[in-house]
Amino acid sequence: MARLEACRDADCQLEAVLDAWDADTEACWALVTSTGDEMTRAALVATIAAHRPGGLEGRCDALPTGGSHERCTRLTRRPHLRQGRKLGGRPTKLAARQAPGPASGALPLPANPAQATPGDCGDLAASECAFLGAERAVLGRGLPALDEALGLCALSDHGPDCVEHVLELAIPGVPPADAVGPQQLEQAVVAAEHFRTVAGSEAVASLYEGWFWSVWTVTAFANADTPRGELLDALPPAARPHLRFALAWRLLQDEPPGPDFELDLLVARAQAALAQREPLPDQGGRLSPATIVQTRHSWNGSAVGERAIPAAWCMGSTRRATHADPSLDMRLAMLEALARQPVPPSADAFLALVGSEELEILRWAGARLGAMLDPERALAVGETLAQEETPLVMGRLKKRDVQ
Repeated sequence: MARLEACRDADCQLEAVLDAWDADTEACWALVTSTGDEMTRAALVATIAAHRPGGLEGRCDALPTGGSHERCTRLTRRPHLRQGRKLGGRPTKLAARQAPGPASGALPLPANPAQATPGDCGDLAASECAFLGAERAVLGRGLPALDEALGLCALSDHGPDCVEHVLELAIPGVPPADAVGPQQLEQAVVAAEHFRTVAGSEAVASLYEGWFWSVWTVTAFANADTPRGELLDALPPAARPHLRFALAWRLLQDEPPGPDFELDLLVARAQAALAQREPLPDQGGRLSPATIVQTRHSWNGSAVGERAIPAAWCMGSTRRATHADPSLDMRLAMLEALARQPVPPSADAFLALVGSEELEILRWAGARLGAMLDPERALAVGETLAQEETPLVMGRLKKRDVQ
């Protein structure tokens, strides 16, 4: 503990924290929770979780609200710590889709995973050891270790969860969206390109890159003082759908919706915010750990016709519908952000789109999100409008046979 308390930088703290944890767990944890820098606090939490499995159980609520708290919560729920969890297998093939985007919420392994050998994990089973080895590789060496970490994920029975986990840990610190300096911007773009490089095929590369931006943009906008649109010009095209959702999500955090909503008004607010531009600063803002926000979601499988709907990751390994038309995509993003709020609008507010003059994709989104919030109400609407709506929309207003 004396060594840890004497540290004056993050590297020193990360080297000392495990010995301090073993010597005096409570004193060490008190120091971790009082560490002022969010990135350092998150790194200390991740190091303890990786090397002392189970040690953080019941402790995460002592952390300040923010990225380190979210990361602690996720780290204590890792697959190899979940008793009785059904094994997810090791997917190698991507499900066929007629439109671009993920076919489900499960991240695939690389097309050709790197050969990797887990280290010594004592009495842990081989699958759990591979998962833990992947985690430790990324925590120890960062982005350069991602290829090896994904190779270890391929040896684990928790393949998709392992991929999600190490990808999240490999994302570099995220600045606020209104304070992204040139160096931070370049670092993010380089990291997203590295995600593509380790994927092994164009199909998986596109999924990894989109997943990166879905997490990076939400973290960036969550920490911004003023959500604006300069990043829409600065980031690569693959980031744009995720930026629209991130901005919509942030605006609703500032002004939570009531039971009803005026979609046109909300979209106009978002478009006005996107239209604001400020020069990127010479020096970026304070970094935060990339954070996956856990929310409700409703596009777990694909009903008839839904594989032809372009999809995008949303806040990590969940999906939303997207569209090449930026204005229409903003409407879809806003609907998704509304439904994912801690206290969302009523199901009727979404189901009101059904049978309206809106485009089919928006009516379908309203049906899907309304059914998520109130399945019985959605069935009733479906019975009323069965002769008026398209098969795509009706697929979400009746008991479904998900593919």
